[in-house]
Amino acid sequence: MKTAVIYYSFEGNTAFAAEKLAGLTGADLIRIEALKEPPKKGLARLLVGGRGAIFREHPPISEISADLSGYERVFLACPVWAGTYPPAVGTFMQEYPIRKKQLYFVGVSGSGKCDKMVTDLAMKMADNTIGAYLSLVSPLTHKDETVEKITKYCKENDLLQQ
Repeated sequence: MKTAVIYYSFEGNTAFAAEKLAGLTGADLIRIEALKEPPKKGLARLLVGGRGAIFREHPPISEISADLSGYERVFLACPVWAGTYPPAVGTFMQEYPIRKKQLYFVGVSGSGKCDKMVTDLAMKMADNTIGAYLSLVSPLTHKDETVEKITKYCKENDLLQQ
């Protein structure tokens, strides 16, 4: 089954998880890149990024060159911002609608709470079959635990590369 891991990463945590997931599932990696990111440090980081997520802003992103129609299974991985998905992911969903796929969500946060984000994503992408989601806590800080959790998730959901 042709598989893609589509991800947005702000600090590298989601990129780390996406790379491990792609390695286990044999998926192609497709990165969502915002043309202008929020500040990386300080209070402005939270204010700008959080505001964008809460108000569902759609900042411009780099063009995705992959033909997404050829994928049967898609993982969408992203950090949790203000309880939901980052603005760049909203832009991606608007510009590159995904329909009639087996869809899995991977949420990355400092708390492990991604239920609201997953619910928001599932509502926006209701034209798909939604599989079990995976919630990861600070993958770059907990690398071994993250790899173990991703491996277990893939085994339990029959997602390992054949």
